[in-house]
Order: sequence, then C-alpha cells, then structure tokens
Amino acid sequence: MNATAEELYAKPKSASGLSLTFKLLSGYSLDTVQRAVYQFLLSSEAKYKQVPSAAQIQEIVIGDPEERAHYAWRLFLTAMDRRGYYDSVRFPEPAYHYAIQLLGGWQRVCEEYGQLTDKELEFRRGAFTALFTKGSRESSFDPIPGKLQVRPYLAGQFEASNMSNGYSQFLPPIYDIETGKEIDREQFKQLSQGQGNPAAMLVGNLCSGITK
Repeated sequence: MNATAEELYAKPKSASGLSLTFKLLSGYSLDTVQRAVYQFLLSSEAKYKQVPSAAQIQEIVIGDPEERAHYAWRLFLTAMDRRGYYDSVRFPEPAYHYAIQLLGGWQRVCEEYGQLTDKELEFRRGAFTALFTKGSRESSFDPIPGKLQVRPYLAGQFEASNMSNGYSQFLPPIYDIETGKEIDREQFKQLSQGQGNPAAMLVGNLCSGITK
C-alpha cells in the first residue's frame, strides 16, 4: 500500500491504517489483493492521486455486480441439477451460502426449485440475485469485523439424516460446486462433530445477525 502511495505521489498510510486495511481485506489472499491494487493503478481512478480504500479494492476483486449475479444464478441452477437435495456442497463464495440459507436452506430450495418450470425459475431469479449481491457485501466464510460469518458448506439430506440419527461418524463427502471435486472433510471436522445440522445452525446465525 505504501508503494502504491509512492507511485501516486500520495500520503502513505500509518501503521494503524495499514493494519485496518489488512483486517478488512483478510478474506482475500495476498495475491488477489495485489492484483486488485495493480489494476487500480492502471485505471482512471489513479488520476485522483489517492491510495485506494479497502472498499475500492474489494470492488475490483468482486467485479461487476450484474455480471457476477448472472454467473452466480447459472452456477446455482447447475449445482441443484448436478448435486441437489441429498449432497452436502460448498460454493466458491460466502454470498451463495448467504442467499441460499435466506431462501430456506439448501435442501428446501433444491426440493422447491426442482418442481418449477423454466418460466417460474426465471421469476425467482430476482430474489436470488438480490440476496447474492447483498451477501457479497455483508457475508464472509471467516470472522471479519462488520460482516456476517456463514458456514463453510451446506449440508444435504444424507448428512442431516445421519447427524439426527446419531451417525456422525458416517458422513458423506462435501462437493466443491465450482470444481466438482470432493473436499477433505477434516477441515470441517468441528462442524461435523458440532451440535446438530450445520445448515440448520446457519439459519439461526443468519437470523440473529439480521435482527442485530
């Protein structure tokens, strides 16, 4: 950031300012943030000779809201078609989990949306994309100040059934929706051994965050 300030002939940030920027952007990798800063320096915004704020950097990382929402909707439909009600899944961004849980949860939307016609699905698109866009600003997989932390994956019916019947040692795979690959469940071990269905717990967390 201070190298950016030097490039722009701008005032460098203080240590506390840099620390705050780091915390606000901690949900992204260092490489991702660096690429966003480089993109900022090559954009017309750089002419104002001001170091980019965390919000400006995040906007570059996230990209055009309309394009992202369109891609998210298509990936959401693909996920329901290829995986659906029974499988536990992880989407590439917390905004998907935020939107899906507020629409009723993974199992419910798969069951409900699977019965809709193409025309009815298109009607539902607006609600999903609005929540996804809101979730892009307000949700995170990690504990970040000012954001609502969502669960790292959404449980399907197989997992929910095993958990409720006391078979937590026999949990199905978690599928990465973007790659189609199985995810090592060890990184979610605490959730799997926690209290109840992770997807159901997320609903409570979301509602609590919203009421606050």
